[in-house]
Amino acid sequence: DKITAQLGIVKGRIIGRMAREWSDHPHLISYLSRHSASNGQVGYISDSIQITPEHDQDKLLEVTAYPLFSPKDNAHLLGSMVVVRDCTEEQLMRRSRGEFVAQVAHELKTPLNVMAMYSESLLGEDGNSDEFRVEAVNVIHDDVERLSTLINNMLALTKFELGGMRINRQRVRLLELLEDAFNNIIQSGRGKGLEFALDLPKEMTAVYVDKDLLRIAVNNLLTNAIKYNRPDGKVTLSAEEMNGVIEISVQDSGLGISPEDRSRIFDKFFRSNDADVRQQTGHGLGLPLAQQIIQMHQGELCLESEHGKGSKFIIRLERGTEMAKQAGVA
Repeated sequence: DKITAQLGIVKGRIIGRMAREWSDHPHLISYLSRHSASNGQVGYISDSIQITPEHDQDKLLEVTAYPLFSPKDNAHLLGSMVVVRDCTEEQLMRRSRGEFVAQVAHELKTPLNVMAMYSESLLGEDGNSDEFRVEAVNVIHDDVERLSTLINNMLALTKFELGGMRINRQRVRLLELLEDAFNNIIQSGRGKGLEFALDLPKEMTAVYVDKDLLRIAVNNLLTNAIKYNRPDGKVTLSAEEMNGVIEISVQDSGLGISPEDRSRIFDKFFRSNDADVRQQTGHGLGLPLAQQIIQMHQGELCLESEHGKGSKFIIRLERGTEMAKQAGVA
């Protein structure tokens, strides 16, 4: 039944019939004809073939014929067992890996080219200008930071996918963590001209989380809120606790996210085709990494956004005995 569903053919059309009677696929007909019991040939496991069924052009099937020998006479071939395997997912993964490598190469090459250009200029006559030296140092510094962020995010995502990332849960005062992350962003000099607001309650229950990982997630959300904001815009970090759920929100008054982009916003390396978004440097790994971190904490990262009117990312974490048990403290 599974094979007939893959081929898009009713079972009754296959049983007791030649391949050419139920299929119009020339490669499949040729392959099965070579391995039919009626040809009387003694065979061994042959190379597989890959075909795309006519009823589903997005699917890729691998067909392999295995010879069935007589248990009494190994030289006598009784027939063949044909295995049809859906390898669509594998093909998509191989393609994704290729696209991933190409995208990484592009993201690494761009800042390296800029740094090479400025470093060469510093060695020439332009290096005698104090104004140019200051410009070159600032640009090189920014691109080094961009490369460092890209590499760190890639390493973290790879660890997640390979199962090498472990959560080190500990009792954390969430208010202190959020205040510290917020102040560091402001002191970094990012978001000049923006208004920053911190809206936290006076008290919050301590949570059992991986402090370093949660800090990365919050920092990535704040960085995006700054990067994709508007001149004189606002970035707000807030938190509240209700009904055993803790919500951490990062809201901006920036570009917003279109409905068609929202479904892909957490895909690795995804960047919108919006012209305003493309003007900002980015590698599309911050949000996927933040989502992975929150999911490892059995939480969820949600998005509320309207194109042209800003975005709000909400981290929802359940607190209670289960989190404490997983941390080994309850």
